[in-house]
Amino acid sequence: MKKTIRWLDEHFEEMLMVILLAVITCVIMLQVIMRYFFRSAMAWPEELSRYCFVWSGLLSASYCVRKNNAINLDILTSILPKGIATVLDYLAKFLLLGTYGFFFYQSIFLVQATVASKTLSTALRLPLQYVYASCLVGFGLGTIRQVQNIILTIKHGPEAKKNRGELETEEEVG
Repeated sequence: MKKTIRWLDEHFEEMLMVILLAVITCVIMLQVIMRYFFRSAMAWPEELSRYCFVWSGLLSASYCVRKNNAINLDILTSILPKGIATVLDYLAKFLLLGTYGFFFYQSIFLVQATVASKTLSTALRLPLQYVYASCLVGFGLGTIRQVQNIILTIKHGPEAKKNRGELETEEEVG
């Protein structure tokens, strides 16, 4: 169980993005085959691909936070004194946490409004709350990932920025 949770912590967004990319690729390929070989286009592939792309984009935001690739101030912090650079790093981390937290909070209302409106997508007739839930999931995961980053930075200092996976492994061993 612990290995499964650890694997999900390390690869959840990655796994979902790979699945979504595979779906996009297969659906677009099917649409191309239908257009060029059978001279008949379908209405739903573009819509499904767009929704998968939206989900992938919002998941990639939390993935970037997980990999410490979000809002890096490396150029600026490398020329500043260590104390100022550390303060600036924490400021950026908390600013990103606040931004993700705010967007997550607002996403709740967005999804609630979509559920209440019972709006369906044009081609797939899919309830749009499933599309808008991508904001809820993406910003929710981004918030969680940023809290994890802040905790690791507090525990390990600026070196936590380098390789989060190695630091977590050292904690388990040590």
